[in-house]
Amino acid sequence: MWQSDLSFPLCQSGYLAGNPFAQVSPIIAQIVAFFLCLAAGMSAFERWRKGRMLDSQKNIESVEALSWHEEVVSEVFRRQVYFVLENPGEGADGGVDLRLQKNGKKIYVQCKHWKARQVCPGSA
Repeated sequence: MWQSDLSFPLCQSGYLAGNPFAQVSPIIAQIVAFFLCLAAGMSAFERWRKGRMLDSQKNIESVEALSWHEEVVSEVFRRQVYFVLENPGEGADGGVDLRLQKNGKKIYVQCKHWKARQVCPGSA
């Protein structure tokens, strides 16, 4: 049977052998890596979903039928190489739905579904 000749003096001397964090840190690293990969996968899926939603729009009527205009608008700006930060959820957002940044300039976007409620140009 094959035996390894490798020895780890730090572990044998008790430096790491008695340290409980050193014993669980590989497990913690695997858990953190799992959640980071899960978050990256969810983000990639959202980008794909929003891209498909934008690509499926054929005319203004199909856009008007959507309930989430912010997602389509954010994808339009992403394709124009803007960094887009979407405000999550509903509620008080100060009137800002998207925050854009490109070439050091910041732009704030408010999206309105004009058929659902009339908005005067001066208030937007």
